[in-house]
Order: sequence, then structure tokens, then C-alpha cells
Amino acid sequence: TFAEVMEQLAHRGPDGHSVYVTDQIILGHWHFWTTPEEVGEQQPLGLNGNPLKIVFDGRLDNRAEIALNLNLNAHDSRQTSDAALVLLAYDKWGEECFKRFSGEFALAIFNEDNRELTCVRDQLGCRTLFFARHNDQWIVASEPWAVTAAWKTRPTLNEIALAHYFSVKVPEDGQTFFTDVYELLSAHIVKFKLEQKRISKYWEPDPDGKIR
Repeated sequence: TFAEVMEQLAHRGPDGHSVYVTDQIILGHWHFWTTPEEVGEQQPLGLNGNPLKIVFDGRLDNRAEIALNLNLNAHDSRQTSDAALVLLAYDKWGEECFKRFSGEFALAIFNEDNRELTCVRDQLGCRTLFFARHNDQWIVASEPWAVTAAWKTRPTLNEIALAHYFSVKVPEDGQTFFTDVYELLSAHIVKFKLEQKRISKYWEPDPDGKIR
């Protein structure tokens, strides 16, 4: 059940949790307020008059740049959390916004209008996301055992992944220790809509780029 999924992630949220429920989706978030802007914030987060809801794990290191490009003044910028900045950026630029972000993040944005869930992982994979399809439902969580907690049956171990682990081999892209549970790769987006799933890469490193 969803309650068991949330229980598996309780260690991530010393500041409590919130849940958003509709007939289409359930979103849950454990709060860990680490910046002044997010203290007291209740995720899943939405904006007034906007069909988007977000759950966000991580931080933005280029807040000032994003806020400037969103035409926020200094006061509004100080009052806006990283999650809210991401939601404003997604509303303005769509999927193109993710390549603008610098920092560690894993997030999910649900569009109530078209019933589409968009999940994203940062460019270097500092924060994690795992997903599976089970009993005609998509399940997404920050840890693989939280995904399997939604199953009524015991998950099956992925023997190939275990063999790679014990032989110190590089694992196959996206594989986990559980069969049918997959890790979203860094710099990738996965979109869920009904029974469909679409994965794409939103960022590539620039080999010619220079840092002074």
C-alpha cells in the first residue's frame, strides 16, 4: 500500500510529511527543511490556478540565476523555495528548464490537466529515483525497497545484478537488485501517462566547455 511505501522513506523526513490524493495519483513527501526558504513548506506543492503539483528532493545551487530569468524581484526570490522555483521554471520553459538547473535534485511533477507524471534526475545523479509497474500502476520512489513496499508479494531478486555486484562488475544501466524495478539514469526524464512510459535524456556534457 502507499502507506507502506511512505513508511520505508520515513528516515528522510524529520519535519513530517504530507500526501496529495486524487482519483488519478497519490503523491507523498517527507519534509526535511534545510534552507530558510523552505521552512514550513508543505509538499506536494502547487501554485494558485496552476494544474501542476511537485515533489522535490534536493537543492538548486543557481537560485539567483533562475530567479533572475523568471523576472522575480529580490524580495520574491528570498521568499520562494527551490521547489517553487522549479515549478515556476517548468511552467515557463517546459522540459527545457531542467538543463538550466545546477545542483542536486530528483523530482516529480504531475499535470492534473493531461494526467501526465514527469520525473527527473539531476545531471550527475546525486539524487536517486526508482520506478516499476505493478498491477496496472506506476510506482516511483527515492529508494528501490520503497517501490517494492507497494507490492503484496515478495519482490524477486535480480540475480544478474547480484552477480555483477559480487564480481565487482559495472551494472547494466538502470538495473537494481530487484527484478522489474529500474533506476532512472542521471540527466534523464521519464514521463508516465496511463500505461505508457517514455524516457529521454535532457543533458549532455560539453567536451569543449571551459571553466575559468
